[in-house]
Amino acid sequence: MKSKRILSTILSVLTLLSCMTLMSVSASAVEGTSGYFEYYVLDDGTAVIDDVTSQEKEVVIPSTIEGYKVKAIGVRSCSCKKNLEKLTISDGIKYIYDGAFEQCKKLKSVTLPESVSEIDMEAFEGCESLTEIKLPSKLKKLGRFAFRKTALNKITFPKTLTKLESSVFAETNLKEVTIPKTIKSMGRNPFNSCQNLKSIKAASSSKAFSAKNGILYNKKKDTLLCYPSGKTNAEFTVSSKVKKIGVSAFHGTTNLKKITFKKGLKKIGRKAFKNTGLTSVNFPNTLKSIGVETFTYCAKLKKVSIPTSVTMIDNDAFAFNDSLSKINFKGNSKLVMGSGVFRYNPSLKKISLPVCKKRYGSLCFRCENLKKVTISKKINRVYYQDFFDCKSLLSVTIPKSVKKIETRAFGYLTSYDDDVWYFKTKIVIRGYKNTAAQKYAKDAMLTFEKI
Repeated sequence: MKSKRILSTILSVLTLLSCMTLMSVSASAVEGTSGYFEYYVLDDGTAVIDDVTSQEKEVVIPSTIEGYKVKAIGVRSCSCKKNLEKLTISDGIKYIYDGAFEQCKKLKSVTLPESVSEIDMEAFEGCESLTEIKLPSKLKKLGRFAFRKTALNKITFPKTLTKLESSVFAETNLKEVTIPKTIKSMGRNPFNSCQNLKSIKAASSSKAFSAKNGILYNKKKDTLLCYPSGKTNAEFTVSSKVKKIGVSAFHGTTNLKKITFKKGLKKIGRKAFKNTGLTSVNFPNTLKSIGVETFTYCAKLKKVSIPTSVTMIDNDAFAFNDSLSKINFKGNSKLVMGSGVFRYNPSLKKISLPVCKKRYGSLCFRCENLKKVTISKKINRVYYQDFFDCKSLLSVTIPKSVKKIETRAFGYLTSYDDDVWYFKTKIVIRGYKNTAAQKYAKDAMLTFEKI
């Protein structure tokens, strides 16, 4: 009985504490509506505008609401996207949170007070009528994609801003940009796919950046950071000093048809040449690494030659290229390959599987018109779904060196209507008797042809 009384006492105390906690939370969770503003109150007694429901063309965000000082404009808080043309944010507001005014397509004018210190990611993304904006002199943070897909044609950076985040001004109408000495770092190309941007300059006193012929580099000029998408040059030669091509450095440069790399280049960052006008690519034998989606959506890319020096090719590096029909690539014993490296290249009809140390992921060659595959004699393994959903595949030649063929490596298609896998029985597996090739053909009910 004594133990039961003790247990009962403990439960009562826990229940009381729980009630006190709930009372404390509910007391600070103040929410309300004032006019066409919805808001909530923070623990410090300041308010956040949580929604703007006005359908008027002009909106003024107040500095106080129902006696509370407004500190911030909340995440995706604008329900007035359809008609908003002019926005004024009152002095005293410090933060504009993620996507606060995204996709306000008619928004032409924004007045920001000097009190704003942070504009978070996607805050004004997709405001396609917004042609200019004056950033506050106390601004410390400008989030990624904050002004992407706007019509901004010029921008001046305040001295308090020290970093440009990824794609913050991507796909805008900027014509020329000067990076001041106060900018110390940047994410992936803040200006990618700006089709009117022909030149990027850097302050001579900058300790982080330098520019030459309108192209932005790091201070040492051994990393190419931003190549303006609006440059009209059809050809470009990368300096022999450059060891690395930065993330998204050439992203969206559709005028560029040919690029020449010099010996010394070691790494190409992800999405570096995504959606460019390149027709062919040859790499120097110093190159080691090719990043994620580096050459995706290059509609005119027809030929790629990859040297044996490359030891890393990441996910989708050469995927989604409508014209890519020829790949010269032997691989090597140190090579690591990611998922879908050459997938969705409809013009690719034959391929020799490269030698590699390791492959992670799947769907390396998911190409609908691929007809013939030859596997190198140095290869000992075919990976999971390497040739999955190759609808036109007729012949696969497999050497004795291959000891393991993983599940659904080839011979399997998918039906998108019922989301099931099924066999393509017309594929002929060419190989040697009593090998992995013969076993796979038997297990997958495919035709086996002895070499």
